[in-house]
Amino acid sequence: MKTYWIGRRKEMDIRINHPSMSGMHAELVEGNDGRFHITDCASTNGLYLIQGNSEKPIKQSYIDIDDGLILGEVETTVRKLLALAGKVRQDNLQSRVVRNRETGEVEGAR
Repeated sequence: MKTYWIGRRKEMDIRINHPSMSGMHAELVEGNDGRFHITDCASTNGLYLIQGNSEKPIKQSYIDIDDGLILGEVETTVRKLLALAGKVRQDNLQSRVVRNRETGEVEGAR
């Protein structure tokens, strides 16, 4: 299993320097089975899954590698995000997400 942190901060695994991105915007997990799961880390401008001509807001969801995503105002796919991950250093992050113990939803970062 591999976890990628996505956001505007320099120490993110996948850094997207765009004003609509939160410092720690989302968490992308690639499971040992090859499936991808994405979670919104209580971002300011949200995470959306593109379905046809509509955008569905999501907190967390399994997604395919070529599914369309919108993070803030940035349109991308998992494939494009993984390409960016290959170009950035893999630092240990000082902050981690805080999850609701009952629901598992991300409530923020610490």
